[in-house]
Amino acid sequence: MKFVRILALLLVGVLVYQGGRAVERSRSLQLDEFQVEGNTEARISTDAVVEATDARVGDHLLGISTEEVSKKVELMPWVAKARVERILPSTLRISVEEREPSFEVLTGQGPFLVDAGGLVLQPGSEELVKIVDLPLSLLSPGGRISAPEFTHASRILRSLPAGIRTTVTSIRAPSIDQIQIETADGPTIYYGAAEQMEEKNFAAEAVIERTMQGSSPPTIVDVRVPSRPVTRAR
Repeated sequence: MKFVRILALLLVGVLVYQGGRAVERSRSLQLDEFQVEGNTEARISTDAVVEATDARVGDHLLGISTEEVSKKVELMPWVAKARVERILPSTLRISVEEREPSFEVLTGQGPFLVDAGGLVLQPGSEELVKIVDLPLSLLSPGGRISAPEFTHASRILRSLPAGIRTTVTSIRAPSIDQIQIETADGPTIYYGAAEQMEEKNFAAEAVIERTMQGSSPPTIVDVRVPSRPVTRAR
């Protein structure tokens, strides 16, 4: 009786193995379709996402690592996060989360769209705050701006009071100590490094509010020493 039970278990194991092999070979589990969602075609084309997966129509769906595909898609500059799912019997779904551009960085190569962390997304321009005069080498999509002047400029913009931040058109950052904020229909703010930001913001707000109502408002407000703000014409 013991021998019969062992033989029955062996037969069951063989059947399970053969069934598994049959499923693996089944044409119904071959990749026939890609579904890409969450992308803006002008920034992340569907074709480019499919190409980045390294998967091909005809590949066995269960042989595709969703984790590896996610990592490959996330190497694309515009992709902040990618989620990959197998949809039986034959579909691979890729859901992407796009990065948001924060700045237009002007260079000798032309303008580039860049996120808040300095990741270069693509050449081009949009209605964004411009950063100019950065000491930069050549830029390319997927690279990252490591210049400390950029880091300081980005931190300063995020810290500004809303009343000033919404008027900023560009930031000049030739050096950390010489960072200047250009505002629309308002003064240029000599801000300097991203230090003592609470004090600098308070001084800038107070000076602008006090002086802009005069007959000759200043064109420059210097808060690099926030305890002694200076106003002057160009």
